[in-house]
Amino acid sequence: MATVATEQAAHIPGPWSVCYDHSDPECRDSIAYIRGPHTEEFDLDAEIAVIYGCRGREDRRAAARVMAAAPDLLRALQTIPQRYMDDMDAHTPGIANMIRAAIAKATGMQS
Repeated sequence: MATVATEQAAHIPGPWSVCYDHSDPECRDSIAYIRGPHTEEFDLDAEIAVIYGCRGREDRRAAARVMAAAPDLLRALQTIPQRYMDDMDAHTPGIANMIRAAIAKATGMQS
């Protein structure tokens, strides 16, 4: 399996949110903006990702919600006490490995 080198950087801190509003009525509800902390309604620096074609596509809207939850999910996984991870290693190693894999993927440590 090939290893891809990745540049590690901290992600944009949360909370992230999903916004479907657009100034153009033709685009309203069809574009999902995943946004970091911001103070203005259309703060371009707050945009993290954009998903097109969301109107009538619950799968794309769900993907936007998962993306917006990513910082919270990562923080939750990273705060699991080591004693719980040790217990999972002993009793449910598959779950412990999924947690480690998710953290590695989110932090760029995945090989």
